[in-house]
Amino acid sequence: MVPSAAELAEGFAAAARLAELMGGLAISIVGATVLIILRFFFVHTVRRRYAVPCVLFLPAWTALGVSVAHALKLHDHYLATLFVRGDIPVLTQQTELVSSSLSNQILWLKIGLSFLAGWLVWTVCIGGYDAMTSNKETARRSVSTTTKGVT
Repeated sequence: MVPSAAELAEGFAAAARLAELMGGLAISIVGATVLIILRFFFVHTVRRRYAVPCVLFLPAWTALGVSVAHALKLHDHYLATLFVRGDIPVLTQQTELVSSSLSNQILWLKIGLSFLAGWLVWTVCIGGYDAMTSNKETARRSVSTTTKGVT
């Protein structure tokens, strides 16, 4: 059974909303990781061995950027469907393109989140968190010793 043009249009609109949501999520994640890096490197003096896992942000950002690019491609296909409302063969072809773009976007989002999960596992489980908290404690001690003499 071939779906009607109205059913295809509803599916395109739903796919476009999903792509927009995931694209916004990817951009928010990139912004949050930039803030993490700025806090991690700017506030604390970090040894090189603690800074190396932050290299995992680079492939994560790349994967999230590719995910956003697929979201933009999906929006292009969605806009194309708005101009050919009644042409079922063209809409069927656009359905395949939208489906491919959406699945690629989800794939690249998962890859980016996997790299971020690797960084998080390293930070929490292997010792990066200790490095951050020990630097914070050192900073607190140095601030408390300098403020004792001030009245």
